[in-house]
Amino acid sequence: MKIVKEHINEIFSKSEDKLTSLGVGKKSQIKEWMTNLSRMCLNDTIIPPRYEINKDLTIDVDSHLYLPGNFGNLPSFIQFNIVAGDFNCVNCDMTTLRGCPKKVGGYYDCSFNKLKNLDYAPTHVSSHFSCGDNCLLDKDEVDEYKRKILYNNEIS
Repeated sequence: MKIVKEHINEIFSKSEDKLTSLGVGKKSQIKEWMTNLSRMCLNDTIIPPRYEINKDLTIDVDSHLYLPGNFGNLPSFIQFNIVAGDFNCVNCDMTTLRGCPKKVGGYYDCSFNKLKNLDYAPTHVSSHFSCGDNCLLDKDEVDEYKRKILYNNEIS
């Protein structure tokens, strides 16, 4: 029993997040979901994202992030923060952009979905923003959003 107790204490002292070291908690749930996303990407011949989970449990991606077709909405525990490259969720049957990245270093394309509004759309896009063929979106809302979005080459 003493050996087990010492081993558990050693695991806790090495780990920054005690729940993650036990394989439970939100961080573990995010890691598991990202692992499944990587598998789906590989099955769809998409390069899996390279990512880091921040202390606030948002996710930064240091590459492109392409979601496979018919993906659906992101789960409530997923919130992307910065995607250094392009973000593409084309033809994913999304009804909301909740959880999608806030800042994108390349282009942002959410075309061919079932979006009802642009709530949760990014605040910064370095290249272009595209959301065509979302029949539930109001064209005036899209035009207004495109005027407000901050296009720049630097994200942080």
